[in-house]
Amino acid sequence: MMAPWMVYCGVVALFLGLAAYAAEHLLRLFGKPARAVWAVALAGSLLVPLANWIIVGRVDAAADGFGGIALLPMVATSNPLQAYAPVGPVLPQWDSILLMVWLGMSLGLAGLLLVSFWRLNRERRAWHAATIDGRRVLVSRHVGPAVVGLIGHQLVVPDWVFGLDDGMRRAALQHEEEHARAGDLRLVALASLAALLLPWNIPLWWQLRRLRTAVEADCDGRVLRRGADIRTYGALLLEVGSRAWYPRLATLALIERRSCLARRIAIMTARPRLRIAQACFAVVLAGAFSLLACETPVPSQSSEEADLMLADGVYSERTVDEPPERVSSPPLEYPRLLVQAGIEGRVLVTAVVGTDGRVEPGSVEVVESTNRAFDLPSKRLVERSVFRPGKVRGEPVRTLIQLPIQFTLIGKPDEEIPEPPKDGVGLVGVKRN
Repeated sequence: MMAPWMVYCGVVALFLGLAAYAAEHLLRLFGKPARAVWAVALAGSLLVPLANWIIVGRVDAAADGFGGIALLPMVATSNPLQAYAPVGPVLPQWDSILLMVWLGMSLGLAGLLLVSFWRLNRERRAWHAATIDGRRVLVSRHVGPAVVGLIGHQLVVPDWVFGLDDGMRRAALQHEEEHARAGDLRLVALASLAALLLPWNIPLWWQLRRLRTAVEADCDGRVLRRGADIRTYGALLLEVGSRAWYPRLATLALIERRSCLARRIAIMTARPRLRIAQACFAVVLAGAFSLLACETPVPSQSSEEADLMLADGVYSERTVDEPPERVSSPPLEYPRLLVQAGIEGRVLVTAVVGTDGRVEPGSVEVVESTNRAFDLPSKRLVERSVFRPGKVRGEPVRTLIQLPIQFTLIGKPDEEIPEPPKDGVGLVGVKRN
């Protein structure tokens, strides 16, 4: 059962990521920050599968009272029948293997995170406090410019920052202060936790990467809006990109990856101009992918086989390749007292048609009836009827059917009584004397 759920989580994350991609493009057209859409996509990639897993779990718990079988509605009637499908895991032999791989990947990433913090703490022993442009910072040999600490944020800068000109140095410090003020490090840490929980979910890693880039691009925008010179700031990004070193996952640095530098510069230098066609297209794509994520079929807890069997090896009419077809029926006995009283009615009967086309003894049940006097004649009719058996892959199987039987009075003595159809619906008439 684990494999379908892993695929389901990946598909949901992919659709939500594509929706966030379209939404980010829309926000960039307006010159707006976009980190929130990726945060929402990451949260949805966790919460949507979790919510559906809880819902499916409650259905399974409700089915426990029926001996581990899940309820499947057969037809929509005022009193719908329920079919019972055995619950069994898909590819059970793989579940334990996948669980071990999952656990191993999560533990491996957790180990890398601990090593990253250990490296950071080891480096931190050599740092010393200093004041730059009125700001208290920690000075390192090569870590930073970056923000460290999830609770008490601290700015750390490498010693070569002192050799930058005043404008670049102020922009570097302002960038890290913006990260601290916006709580970006906590946001990235929470997003990284999502990847730690689902390390096999490749679309989730893509979302995390896009989030980190969006966080940096949004921070660039805030720094420029506070008055930093764009040329100086661009030169700073290139300078830091050629020098930066940091233990990944433990800091939020001015340059996260050199691969995202070109995109940040493109966003930073772009002049937002609303294009109606692009905006409309982005809205449509974001909505469509969000809808696809919500409408992705949830893995069933039952067997993957197309033909779901009912209890005791009985199939429902909906799951067989060829449903039973009535071949012949004896005359129906219309209760004389109801004829004289002019009472018509309808009875809904269920029965199990065997592989020989005969109705199995004791399987006939009345589900609905407008008058109890119609029940016995209806059961006798069904018990004595002959059917072509239902088939699965060309083989006859036992099939549960529903047979509505209509008791109709014909107004004129010379009016013909219609023949009952052979589609499993009984329509019986009798002439009024």
